[in-house]
Amino acid sequence: MRQIGEELRLWASAMGRIGDSPRQLADKHADKGNTVSGYLRRGLRPVENAARGYFPLV
Repeated sequence: MRQIGEELRLWASAMGRIGDSPRQLADKHADKGNTVSGYLRRGLRPVENAARGYFPLV
């Protein structure tokens, strides 16, 4: 998930920069992973609802 977030450049503030400590980089990677996971969950909800015949529910 982190790699997807980096490739999409979802958050400019969450991109690693020169001079970031390892802890800061780890926090930024976790933030990107959480963001992408949230987008994935939001995208899957309509698909699951449509498969069950409940459309358009989000």
